[in-house]
Amino acid sequence: MHSHCGGEVDVKKKQCRKCKKKWSWWAFLMDPTGLRLISIPIVDKTPKQESRTDYAKWADKIPYVGDVAARLPKWPRWARIATTVLLFGAVTFAIALIWWRPWERG
Repeated sequence: MHSHCGGEVDVKKKQCRKCKKKWSWWAFLMDPTGLRLISIPIVDKTPKQESRTDYAKWADKIPYVGDVAARLPKWPRWARIATTVLLFGAVTFAIALIWWRPWERG
């Protein structure tokens, strides 16, 4: 901001947009009284999460189910069901191997 007229200063042209005063590159860098800094809001450049996954409204009635369902990937319903079945199948198979220990039976 230009402190004398309150106008906005164009940094590229080094010129006040209100009173049209121009500064040389040296004066623009070294003028402590003619220019004053203003607070510019910082733009958050963190990537925003895409839209959350749609889920059944009954999931909000059970604690934490809606939070977990909202963070799941946005896959088609058949893919989410198939992934769940495969995951439970793999865990069940691993527990069965540990429980029955087929390598110890002679």
